[in-house]
Amino acid sequence: MNDLMSRYSPPVPRHRYRVQFVPVLSPDTTEEDREELAKVDTRRQARLFQYNIQEIASLTRFEARNRRDAIISRLKTQIAGLKQTIALSKQKAS
Repeated sequence: MNDLMSRYSPPVPRHRYRVQFVPVLSPDTTEEDREELAKVDTRRQARLFQYNIQEIASLTRFEARNRRDAIISRLKTQIAGLKQTIALSKQKAS
């Protein structure tokens, strides 16, 4: 952990973090229970990796398109407001 925290810029001093291991199984957990928990965890991990590369690329493009459209919409609104401000300024000047 010290090596990892020293890689940040600036490095994180040792007094700024603490690592504490917390057991997730009680000492009296049977081997059978441990195996069942391992199976459940494996199924959960498999669900986390349900997307293939093409699906991830598609989702990424979709998210990028939505972000781009939101930015364009905001800029159009700002431009319309600036055009209105310029038009009002020209009316007052004439």
